[in-house]
Amino acid sequence: MFSKNINKVRFNLTLMDEGEYYFDDYSAMFYPPSNTEEESWQKRIAGRILVCSSSIFFEPDDSKLPIMKFPYKDMSSMGVWLNSLSSAPPAHLPTPQPIPQSILSKPIPPPIPQPVVEQPSPTRSALSRLLSFSSLTSKVTSPTPQPPPPQPPQPTPSIAPTPTIATNPYTSFSVSPNPPSPLLSQLFEQAKPSFLASKGDIFYVKSSQVIEMKENSRNHPYVFKQYNNIDFKFSFSYVKQNIVLDVMKVFHNYSGKEKIQKDELIKQMVEDRENKIFFDITQLVDMNERNILELKCSKISPLVENPGRLLITNARLYFQPMNNIEENRLKNYSLQSIVRVLQRRHSLREIGLELFFDDNSSLFLKFNNTIIRNQVYDLLVKHLCTNIMHINEQANYLLKWQNGIISNYDYLLYLNNLAGRTFNDLTQYPVFPWIIADYHSQILDLNRKETFRDLSKPIGALNPTRLATFQERYHQIPDDQTKFLYGTHYSTPAYVLYFLVRQVPEYMLRLQNGRFDSPNRMFYSIEETWNSVLNSTSDVKELIPEFYRPSDSNNRNKHNDDDDDDDDDDKKVENGSFLTNSENLPLGIRQDNNVINDIILPPWASSPKDFISKLHQALESEYVSQNLHHWIDLIFGYKQKGEEAVRANNLFYHLTYEGSIDIESIINPFEREGMEAQINEFGQTPRQIFKTPHPQRLPQQLRNQNLKIELSDLEQNINFIFDELNNSCNINNLDNNNNNNNNNNNNNNNNNNNNNNNNNNNNNNNNNDNNNNNNNNNDDNNNNDNNNNNDNNNSSNNNNNSLNDNNNSFSDKKNSCDNIIIDNIKNSNDFENNNDNNINNNNNNNNNNNNNNNNNNNNNNNNNNNNNNNNNNNNNNNYNNNNNNNSFDEENFSDENISTSSTFLGEERNNCNNWGSLNFLKFNQNIKLHKDKISALYLSNNSETIYSVSLDSCLKIYSLKEKRQVRSLNLCNLALSSFQLSKDEKYIIIGSWDNNIYVYSVGNGSISYSIPGHSDAVSCLKLHNNNILVSGSWDSSVKVWRTHRQSNGAISIEKTPIADFVDSDTEIRSIDISSNGTIFCAGSSDGYLYFYDLLTLQLVRRISCFFDELVCIKFTPDGSRIITACIDGSVKLIGIEGSEIFSFKVKGEIHCLDSDGSTLIIGTDRGLCLWSLTTGTEIKDSISPFLAQSSNESIYSLNVSINQSSNKPILLTGTEAGSISIWQ
Repeated sequence: MFSKNINKVRFNLTLMDEGEYYFDDYSAMFYPPSNTEEESWQKRIAGRILVCSSSIFFEPDDSKLPIMKFPYKDMSSMGVWLNSLSSAPPAHLPTPQPIPQSILSKPIPPPIPQPVVEQPSPTRSALSRLLSFSSLTSKVTSPTPQPPPPQPPQPTPSIAPTPTIATNPYTSFSVSPNPPSPLLSQLFEQAKPSFLASKGDIFYVKSSQVIEMKENSRNHPYVFKQYNNIDFKFSFSYVKQNIVLDVMKVFHNYSGKEKIQKDELIKQMVEDRENKIFFDITQLVDMNERNILELKCSKISPLVENPGRLLITNARLYFQPMNNIEENRLKNYSLQSIVRVLQRRHSLREIGLELFFDDNSSLFLKFNNTIIRNQVYDLLVKHLCTNIMHINEQANYLLKWQNGIISNYDYLLYLNNLAGRTFNDLTQYPVFPWIIADYHSQILDLNRKETFRDLSKPIGALNPTRLATFQERYHQIPDDQTKFLYGTHYSTPAYVLYFLVRQVPEYMLRLQNGRFDSPNRMFYSIEETWNSVLNSTSDVKELIPEFYRPSDSNNRNKHNDDDDDDDDDDKKVENGSFLTNSENLPLGIRQDNNVINDIILPPWASSPKDFISKLHQALESEYVSQNLHHWIDLIFGYKQKGEEAVRANNLFYHLTYEGSIDIESIINPFEREGMEAQINEFGQTPRQIFKTPHPQRLPQQLRNQNLKIELSDLEQNINFIFDELNNSCNINNLDNNNNNNNNNNNNNNNNNNNNNNNNNNNNNNNNNDNNNNNNNNNDDNNNNDNNNNNDNNNSSNNNNNSLNDNNNSFSDKKNSCDNIIIDNIKNSNDFENNNDNNINNNNNNNNNNNNNNNNNNNNNNNNNNNNNNNNNNNNNNNYNNNNNNNSFDEENFSDENISTSSTFLGEERNNCNNWGSLNFLKFNQNIKLHKDKISALYLSNNSETIYSVSLDSCLKIYSLKEKRQVRSLNLCNLALSSFQLSKDEKYIIIGSWDNNIYVYSVGNGSISYSIPGHSDAVSCLKLHNNNILVSGSWDSSVKVWRTHRQSNGAISIEKTPIADFVDSDTEIRSIDISSNGTIFCAGSSDGYLYFYDLLTLQLVRRISCFFDELVCIKFTPDGSRIITACIDGSVKLIGIEGSEIFSFKVKGEIHCLDSDGSTLIIGTDRGLCLWSLTTGTEIKDSISPFLAQSSNESIYSLNVSINQSSNKPILLTGTEAGSISIWQ
């Protein structure tokens, strides 16, 4: 994204021709053409001469004057200026003739013959050069002169003995009193210095054209002035003239050669120059830095390639340009500031590298070849940059986007980035979709579906009539030629500058050879442009990120041309500034006589800023959120190319796709250059990221619930940390009397903090009853006395004033930290409320600002639900996901504001499936029931009974209420692998290694039914709605059974399965069914995941997830995602369409897992692991202490349920030793 920069000099590299190389600049003086040289001297202009490979620039110091460009191809000559005869063409000079012997005092000795005649130095006078030339011609090339006829004696002029060597050509000879010959008179005229020449060393450039630009520092079209080969005279201020003049003459000589030869000569000259330049180590920030790598590379910015040297040390990365065009010639970047390094294409070659920094800036580097690029990449990523985003952290972008933590805007930017799109290259500029289709209404209604563009179709297929034209042309293309649907692309440099010409006009001037595009093709009106892309057969362009830029992102995306020394105000660009002609550019007059100025906006937009704001709201709306994945499939996904692209009417010309041509294999430079120009100008399709359908974003209701849980966990974690700090400080200040008053202090702390829950949890166990009573009293007191409660509490604890003060200070810090962190999450993580996805935080801010004790009590008074929950649930309300902290805005997540129409597969998620936070579970008890590994266990709905099966072949039923085992049954002689409870918990369906499936009656305490299930061990079972049972086996088969209720209520299984799938080549290890019963998945021991449709009883897809046993499968409650786990510790979250959303790896072997869709808990041979499926981050032991307590256990089964009476989560874990642990 471009940001405006006010440079201290007007010249920049975009003023040069494409492929032109900038060498150096020199302080100089320009003498404008005038009637006399005296007048030129009076009008002299100070400035700089900039020497480039295709032209010379003169930039006056006075910014009101234009920069002058002198292309070498338009020059007829250049050289040292002596007088008006210095630049005369050879035809106007006298023809060199042998000098008569009568003129010279004595014959000039012949020169020593040389194999090559050395050219005269440009610093020698015209006379000395002519005399030297005459001498040579008279001796070598001229015929032998005849003896002159006798003449009467004539006075002989006195000539200096060495006329060809004269340090001062104007005084190197003396003349006799007699008049010289006519030839000698002409020589005198050539050697006579002019007025300017007498002032110093002057050189001239004779040119037929001068290009003027940047007059008054304005980016107006260039002025091309034609001349009749007049002389433009200059002088250098400090450098020796002949040094620079010789270089310019070389370039002038090259300009007359064939392009291939000229390019090769300049390339060799550039390489020789660059090989002589090395990094200046005196410019190191720290002289103790150790140099690791130094090499040549180029910095890439829009339309510009600036060569230089890259130095990487153990602490920093330096880039030193070969020229001095940048004000800060040497730039350094701390390796710790690099957060991402991505490999890039440049000019269709894999030679680019883009570095991203923690200030949202970036640096695009181009190397000579892929090998060097990869070496630098490995050095930075694997060894030096410790803050580079880990692959798992990059992968969880999709997960965060699904859960609403990342906005649609940020996610599209991320996908563009991942697909090789960058703000530093116009040929690969980020692409964004057209969202709105209504540009004529007075009010933009985001609740109407018709307001939006159909995101499931490419822009070229939105108009059926136009699409028919494209399809007809597609079918007319011969079969022996590569077919395409669209002859133009949706993203090209010309399209980018079509939108941005008012913001960066210098880029269009560069592309259009110093002119703006035709007025009739310029960006004029939003509605007109939309109609064009909807109807024209030559226009299918999409939009750019600037149309949706959030209002808080002034510095979110800075490209590498930003000058570090510029003021921040210079870098900030107001939203929608590219829609206004702030520079008063002369963009032209259209055929309808309308002057092109600011963009004409739709009626529903009051200003450019309002227009961008409403487009951003539309991008973040629920309609777009639920349909954006279709557009992603077209641009970055599986519909981008191939047969899927044909079916989706999304096929472009084949050269636009990555890998369609090997540019390195084209030897002919003309063909290669033409191919590069064609592809760069026509457009490049982004790199394909997804090979399977992109997952859909979760509905707004689920996103809000997940974020609500995440915020609740975050605030509880903050409270826990501050309470620990409180306790540590309290211990240092407490004496024996304070220890005796622990109850009162805890109650006082509860009143002083926003959250009572965590403080209550920190109370001693022997004081729980007292704390409960005190809490009830406090709540009553709060309801009655409001703001005076703290005074009453403080007066009742007057012996602990110092402690209270200490706690208050910690409370203030905690509250401040709570508010800052939670506000940041709410503001940056795309909270949504109906169609406006940015939640109004005014109420939050008001509540958050009330951090004093009295206001906390008032907040508690205003939240009756919280008070009731506090009274009923005592110290453990932190487990109740319905009980929220005061700083959390309940109104934004009320049922009135959440749309219930957006559900997945027609099923709404049940709130009771949410566990809430598991971070503060505590060990309750351990029960030894089995002699071998516990393969499966469940807790009854009333949380009073535990059911478990084990590899010891036993089924156990344990009563937590009675604290005893109530059932124990040895079903068979082999292990029991799995079981399922009926909804009424009266029957248990059990799978065994003896190949059978058993139905156990809890009431009768016996087996009521059994059938032979498979030809090998039954490894897994899953029951859905008491009528469908799916079983997997070691025999590689998956069977679907229909179950029935008999007249006595008993469950029976049909003896013949309704489906028998044998798609796997190896054993089936795990099975799960979606919550709506339409799809089930099976995992095999070779790591494959199979999707089956339960309605059609067919295999939907088969994907390879892992290279080892797929031991666990779990559908999220909404049925849109599947959690899969491999025995080697790998975990993947996969969308229902088969796309990987998120992946990570844990230590140890995985045996079991469970999830409520927001939190994932995993059992391994090293204990428990806890992950957030909202943010994709692991919850560490420091936050959840119970995880460390389980580290010495090998967990083989687990189950999480909600206690219906207390609404608290209960965790059961079954171990390898056969014991069951209870955590609550």
